Amino acid sequence: MRRARDDSKPFHMLTGAGCSLSAGIPLAKALVNEIHEKYHNECRQKLEEEQLYEYGACMSCLTLNERRDLLSPHLDGAKINWAHLAIACLIKAGYVTRVLTFNFDSVLARACGLVGLYPATYDFAASASDVTSHLASPAIIHLHGQGFAHRLLNADSETAENAINIRPLFRNTLSQHPFIVIGYSGVSDSVFPTIKDQYHGEERLYWAGHSETPSNSVLEFLNKGGNTAEYLGNSDADDFLINLARELECFP
Repeated sequence: MRRARDDSKPFHMLTGAGCSLSAGIPLAKALVNEIHEKYHNECRQKLEEEQLYEYGACMSCLTLNERRDLLSPHLDGAKINWAHLAIACLIKAGYVTRVLTFNFDSVLARACGLVGLYPATYDFAASASDVTSHLASPAIIHLHGQGFAHRLLNADSETAENAINIRPLFRNTLSQHPFIVIGYSGVSDSVFPTIKDQYHGEERLYWAGHSETPSNSVLEFLNKGGNTAEYLGNSDADDFLINLARELECFP
């Protein structure tokens, strides 16, 4: 990361739900359980047995307002956590310049404000573009929308459609700068095949995963990079990012 910064090619980053867990945002499994507490009959009526506990399938059984009602208490109660504070420090110190996120919350933006940094924020659920030259640096890019925006992508059909729209973004992001993934399993939505298709090993890639070893799908993805792509197992988002920022001497 020091070498990349010195070469004027700071890292791009992709974050998933694991980065927001300690901020108070539940993972997909917990949200599915909440859905079944209130809308179990609706899910039973519309879904096949194997779909009953799939996040995207369950979300498709809720209206837009019901989804907002489900997510709002968590978004309202979210607090800045160590993972996002560390990312904010990495951005401020020039080690990271673009963060793509699947998360709806604004925790990273708030953490950036805490360290006196105000990156550009883009909502690609509302306005995905096949042109990337307009993107500022540094930037936070919400792939599936923001918590209180007019469009949230939760259902499988919505994320699948959006996966097509964000192909140019991932092509640009993966081909121009080294890349690190953290807090994202690669199995919860329709975007992973797009990421896999747009990665061709032009830059180094690191996948920090919670499991000790990668899933077969992630391993297949990393194999495209050969010796320049690496899986970093047993990576809790808070611990991993704190230690990274400390090692780079930019943790507050």
